[in-house]
Amino acid sequence: FLEKNKQICLPSLLAVAQEVFPPETLDTSTEEKHVVTLLWDSDKPVSRKDVIESLKQTFPKMNSPFIRSRVFINGRANNHFFVAKGPYCQAVGLTEEDAQASLDVLTSDLQQDEKRSLV
Repeated sequence: FLEKNKQICLPSLLAVAQEVFPPETLDTSTEEKHVVTLLWDSDKPVSRKDVIESLKQTFPKMNSPFIRSRVFINGRANNHFFVAKGPYCQAVGLTEEDAQASLDVLTSDLQQDEKRSLV
């Protein structure tokens, strides 16, 4: 017999909580190309939040966080783009070095903003 798991969820997030993670074979090549184009066209560091917003606006199915996660997983696996993670944010770049450099700039900007708000 099946075990019952009790779970608590906000009503607004119930649909997301009941979603199934997409299979590894899900083709995200179109979305990956979109992210690469976004990175090439950007003249400033790109955060993961910026990429997510762009994906959500361009592709209706990208409202699902699980499918967006698959885009990032596949993008890294296919060496199309990389994500650098830090304590304040996450940055996306075409190479690991690019992602890390973007993260350093974004983190520095966030720390300066935080210092200004304390003054």
